[in-house]
Amino acid sequence: MLLFLTGMPPATLADSASWQLRVEFKDALQPLPDHAILPVKKWTAVERQQVMWAVKTANLLVPGLVQRVTAYRPVQLYRVDNLVAGALAMVTLSHHGVYVSDRLFDSSTKKPMEDTLIHEWAHLADPAWVNETDPIWVGEVAPRMHRVRAAVREKGGHFFDVSFDDLTPAFSKNQDRQFRHLALRAGMPTLYACTNLSESLAVSLERRTKGYRPSEVMDAFLQERYFTTPYQPERWLAELHHARALQVEGQVQEAVRVVTQVIDSDPKFYTLYRFRAQLHRTEREWNLVVSDLTKALGAFQVSPQSSAGIYMQRAEIYTQKGEFAAAAGDITQAIELTDHNKSQNYMSRAKVWKRMRKFDHALEDLSHAIKWNPRLVQAYRERAILWRRQKEDARELEEWSRVLELDPQNLVARRGRASNLQRTGQHAAAIQEYTAILQQQPGSRSALSARADLRKKTSDFSGAIRDYQSLAVVLPHMKSRYDVARGRCLVRLGRHLEALAAFEQGSEERENYHVAYQERAWLLATCADASIRDGLQAVDLAEKACELTGHRHRRSVETLAAAWAETGDFQQALRWQMKAVQLGNDQTTAEPVRKRLELYQQGKPFRQATHKP
Repeated sequence: MLLFLTGMPPATLADSASWQLRVEFKDALQPLPDHAILPVKKWTAVERQQVMWAVKTANLLVPGLVQRVTAYRPVQLYRVDNLVAGALAMVTLSHHGVYVSDRLFDSSTKKPMEDTLIHEWAHLADPAWVNETDPIWVGEVAPRMHRVRAAVREKGGHFFDVSFDDLTPAFSKNQDRQFRHLALRAGMPTLYACTNLSESLAVSLERRTKGYRPSEVMDAFLQERYFTTPYQPERWLAELHHARALQVEGQVQEAVRVVTQVIDSDPKFYTLYRFRAQLHRTEREWNLVVSDLTKALGAFQVSPQSSAGIYMQRAEIYTQKGEFAAAAGDITQAIELTDHNKSQNYMSRAKVWKRMRKFDHALEDLSHAIKWNPRLVQAYRERAILWRRQKEDARELEEWSRVLELDPQNLVARRGRASNLQRTGQHAAAIQEYTAILQQQPGSRSALSARADLRKKTSDFSGAIRDYQSLAVVLPHMKSRYDVARGRCLVRLGRHLEALAAFEQGSEERENYHVAYQERAWLLATCADASIRDGLQAVDLAEKACELTGHRHRRSVETLAAAWAETGDFQQALRWQMKAVQLGNDQTTAEPVRKRLELYQQGKPFRQATHKP
């Protein structure tokens, strides 16, 4: 849906009669390579109507901003369920749009919708690359930001040290309540305005419409740019928007050509090196990406946070190229520049150390990450993996347990803990963990298979049978395998007729599955219950198993020997048992194989021990 609104009296727009406000409601979002895109959903008629009224109000409050943000491309609105940190809305610069979350329509938020639109549109109209190079805004705002940051840290606040993903609404509100007076004293509207230059502009503009009066220089800057009309579009900004549209359309090389022209036009556009690097990355031109990010580091001199972000981007490219030492060096620069995202940066460096097989360094960085953010689940997970690599089972288990304390629904940790308990022989506890996984993720093949094997190992054959039956449903193409596994458990329970039926089902499901024939033959040849034994049928089935394996599978060959022994032909039994001895290479099975050879030499058939249910 395309809205055409004027929203202001004709006299106000007399000098810009051609100007029209354009807002598009989008039900789909075109993905971009190497670009995070959130899943969107369709707008309802009621939601569109609510946003339309907010658009009109925003146009009345800040007409210059509305003209500025719609001068080159329509503003596109995308509907999403939720956003990071519980945000009401968030911009997507590439699409010149705004994600609108469910929370924007939640009346309990008590924030007018037009305030959110004004804030996000400020990010669209003047993104960080403009603010970083505007001498008026930088000169007036940057010192205030730095003073507030220092004062908050001095008083024990951590607002500027957590990563964006960890900046929850509750944490943000609590910190703002404690330290907002420090921001106001420095001439900044809120604590949040001090995170970076782009946020400072968006927050200041939003609060300006609510009556907040910033410093005289800041106020003049905002008035001139965002409140007065008409707005005169600039050629090079139009070219930049054209380049972004080309990016969305997949015309990356043409977008590179246009951005290069803009960069060459004026020194203030040098910050576009970062955007051009993103375009080169789409084309996997790693050397050009590194070159542009290196140039961008010379442009973003005001905000340590921006420079740290570029170092992290370049580190990622170095990692792609396999230049791990260079990647670690860039991450170190980012860590030293700013405390923002420090825990995530330590995490990133730990992963690089891991790639370099410097596991002690990786563990140290993960510990630093946890120190900065004790609730960083990923750090505990990574540390658990490293402890497992170093065979530190107890420490690994501690890490998985800590993850589950922080996030009880974390399936990765649950599986890691279950595997650890299984590996260290704590079978009952491992079964409990696999059961918990299946409660959360019914039909999980890995959990069912592991629990079935553990139940079998702990003599819970009835439980194992139930799991094998479930596995046959989850993976019908592997039903023959699970029929055989079920049959083996039935043998242990003394339910021989049912076991024979299960083995037969296995061979019917898959005619060339030698194990099904082998197990059925073994039971017919060796069962302690004489009513079950049938030597001649056992010979036929065992020969079928041997044919399918080329007479090279020890267990099938030994089954054929047992079948001949059951018929009383001990010459044939000895022949095939000798073959089984020759095929054996497992020390744990060699002794039983030799003992059965001695039994046949004495003219005695082999009998399985009776298993009590």
